[in-house]
Amino acid sequence: MAALIPAAFTSDEGMADLRRMYLDHFSLETWTGFENRAKAFDIDSRYKFGVVVGARSRQGTTSIGLRAFAVEPEEVTASHVVVDRHRLRRIGGPVGIIPDITSRQELDVLTTILAEGTPFFADGELGIVAYKREVDLTLGKEKGVFSRLEKRAHRWNDNATMSIGASGIYVPVLEGRMVGQYDFFQKSWVEGKGRTAVWRPNGDHPLDACRPQYVTRPTEEMHHRVAICDVTSSTNTRTVHATIVPDGWVCGNTAPILRFETEQAMFAGLAILNSLTFDWLARRLVSGLHLNKFYLSCMAWPNVGSREVKLLAESACTLASSAPRRPIGVDRTRAYSAIELQASIEAIVARGFGLDADDLDFMLTDDADHRRGFWRYYAAVPDSHAAALHASRLLSQSTP
Repeated sequence: MAALIPAAFTSDEGMADLRRMYLDHFSLETWTGFENRAKAFDIDSRYKFGVVVGARSRQGTTSIGLRAFAVEPEEVTASHVVVDRHRLRRIGGPVGIIPDITSRQELDVLTTILAEGTPFFADGELGIVAYKREVDLTLGKEKGVFSRLEKRAHRWNDNATMSIGASGIYVPVLEGRMVGQYDFFQKSWVEGKGRTAVWRPNGDHPLDACRPQYVTRPTEEMHHRVAICDVTSSTNTRTVHATIVPDGWVCGNTAPILRFETEQAMFAGLAILNSLTFDWLARRLVSGLHLNKFYLSCMAWPNVGSREVKLLAESACTLASSAPRRPIGVDRTRAYSAIELQASIEAIVARGFGLDADDLDFMLTDDADHRRGFWRYYAAVPDSHAAALHASRLLSQSTP
């Protein structure tokens, strides 16, 4: 058998049973994953598909050759990274993802991270983390749960709520486009609807200069919430964007929340989610255009102790406090070095995943030939590459 099929075969939750059936009843020889950059099909260049080769077998698949981000047809017969079935089970998570692998070193680092870390939704040093989608944007509009702000006169209150005319107190509906690193209002809505809506970056604008698309009544779901941007890709500048959710705000389905048991765990989790090391992990497992819960279930938190959790939380709190739109209750702190803080976070996270300085150098390279590399991020965010280099130096030392 040789079949050209959508890449959802290797990654989607709905394909989990089909993947197991093929692995159990076929000896799959290779999976060559393609990205449509050569325009084999007259559709989006980001679209992924693949060619699977194998034969029926009573023994099933014992090992499979993987090659990701192929472009030309000839790559079907080029070298592949061979992964045995046991390792595939370990790195595929609960839904048996077949990850996008491009090299043996990448496979080894990925295996180490998942072996040394704590399963994302297990009870660990951060406690149990709960995932929730608070409001579906389409259904919410139909049911009148929230409404468009449009050009209605409004003013911001000191507690990050909005007063709209005489109709009372409202809060924004947090959407994925608004979520940035440590920033709950990265972009403001300008005009339009759906995919044609126009948004502008907020830069250093204070909260009262920002404008949401939708507003609603405050929720009682208040404390220890971190929102992530659901709409993403493994080849974007970053794959994971996480921010604290202001108390009372409501999150749309494009900004699902992670609820933590304590404030310290929330800030520590925020630091980890925004680290490049965690982002590197996500970029190997997220194949589609959404950071769904089943992808998170295949990931892991670094294995850190109470001291590291405290350090991570303090660093994240300091970084959040420096944002133009800092969360209520988070005070501005004294002067600090963003490079030092980000490097410290990176070193703690990497060490908690069982990685060394050589691993980190490999993961955080600025080589622009790496399709999922961080070179775009380094170009967009001043000092981010310097922080990555400093993290490698810290990791080679005994303490972060």
